[in-house]
Amino acid sequence: MKNKQKIKFHAVALLVCCTVIFSALACKKTEISQTIIADLSSLSTPMDTGIDEIAKVVGQAISDGLREAEADMGNGTPELELFKVGAKNEKLTYKGTVPFYSGAGSFDRKITVIYDGKTVVYSFDDQPDYVVSIKSTQDNNKQDNAPPKSTPKSAQQYDPESDFNVKRIRVTRNSKDEEEIEITAYVGDNTVVRIPPRIQNLPVTRISENAFPKDITSVTVTIPNGVTSIGDEAFSGCPSLTSVTIPNSVTSIGDRAFGGCSRLASITIPDSVISMGGRAFYNCSSLASITIPKGVTAIGPSAFGNCTSLTSITIPNSVTGIGNRAFDGCTSLTSINLPNSLTIIGERAFAGCTSLTSVSLPNSLTGMEDSTFYGCTSLTSVSLPNSLTRMGRITFSNCTGLTSVTIGNGLTRINSGAFMNCTSLASITIGRRVASIEFESLANCPSLASITIPSDVSIVNAFPYGDSNYGFDNFYSKNNREGGTYLKDSNGNWRKE
Repeated sequence: MKNKQKIKFHAVALLVCCTVIFSALACKKTEISQTIIADLSSLSTPMDTGIDEIAKVVGQAISDGLREAEADMGNGTPELELFKVGAKNEKLTYKGTVPFYSGAGSFDRKITVIYDGKTVVYSFDDQPDYVVSIKSTQDNNKQDNAPPKSTPKSAQQYDPESDFNVKRIRVTRNSKDEEEIEITAYVGDNTVVRIPPRIQNLPVTRISENAFPKDITSVTVTIPNGVTSIGDEAFSGCPSLTSVTIPNSVTSIGDRAFGGCSRLASITIPDSVISMGGRAFYNCSSLASITIPKGVTAIGPSAFGNCTSLTSITIPNSVTGIGNRAFDGCTSLTSINLPNSLTIIGERAFAGCTSLTSVSLPNSLTGMEDSTFYGCTSLTSVSLPNSLTRMGRITFSNCTGLTSVTIGNGLTRINSGAFMNCTSLASITIGRRVASIEFESLANCPSLASITIPSDVSIVNAFPYGDSNYGFDNFYSKNNREGGTYLKDSNGNWRKE
């Protein structure tokens, strides 16, 4: 073909040309009548391939079948463009290289294509769905019926509307009532899903809860621009899902929206998102990295819990709170920088992050709930900022790799079990406002040999009877609870420095 945008056919199609009748009257006026049957029975393509993909084969059949006839049209070569009937501006395929589609199964039906010299109509399951307009590339032989130059051109292929159950929703914008489409269920079985931006000629703006069933075989999903909300459990428990494209129009991601998508390895959350629900990506065990959008102010409960492959997190300065168990069980996470906007870290937010070696707690932090860093066995040091005024129970319990702790001047109490079972803890510096050290807060810390403590601190069984450091309380009392640094020798005896 002379046109630089040649259509290449990469599938095997048996083309049978039946009844070729044409007459070349002149270069500028040629009438052609031809019927083409494109037999796809030998085409190795999934049975669920959409009609848009089939159209590519049909388009090539037209090109091949009419090559000689079109040569008489002023020596011009046709440009094939597929448009949906009744929607002149909705282009469904594109000129250029046609990609090869392969997979299990084969087609056992035929598509009949009728060419009347102006347009080509083909039918699928006896229902004519699309019109292909053909025009010559020769400047002096332009067809009257050629699509207008202003027609948008797009290589994007969308899944058919029949693959989606939807409902119409009424919204009010600028004091006007409008209708939009919410996708309530995906009923197709394609491995690559491209959600149409419009269905029933209305914009698609929402994906509802449980829209994608857990047994779908889809591996990639593209959500179109215009969608603003991804509902609760929209993709929850879809084990085949590996990739999702979320557009910049999305502002909210619901609870468990992608929870349990165990093969989801990467996802980009656009900055348009300002709300992420609890367990949004819970148990996405293949997810390796995540960047929280700049508009998010709170990371929901268990949002990334049990993401065992997660190695890095980027949290923006907009985040003020990290919910309970937000990153609980992220066993591959090695380090985290928390933003200066952060004020509260929830219960067990980073518990069980066994690879976490360092964490930087910002000066904006005012509170940490129970068990925040429980069982972070690789964590080696902790410095609690002066801004911190509340720390829960067993906050750093079972951090067996922790060797040093510095507590800022904001805390007034070290709650029970705060550093219990920190078997490598060698030194702790306690802030000057701490007035009490609660029950078993430093129990079973056999390596502890240096305690810097303010005066007149009440020690309430911080070292229980029989503990290796049980004698510290007595020694501290004998020194009139005088502040300073107390050291333990190799025999377990304490002395004031």
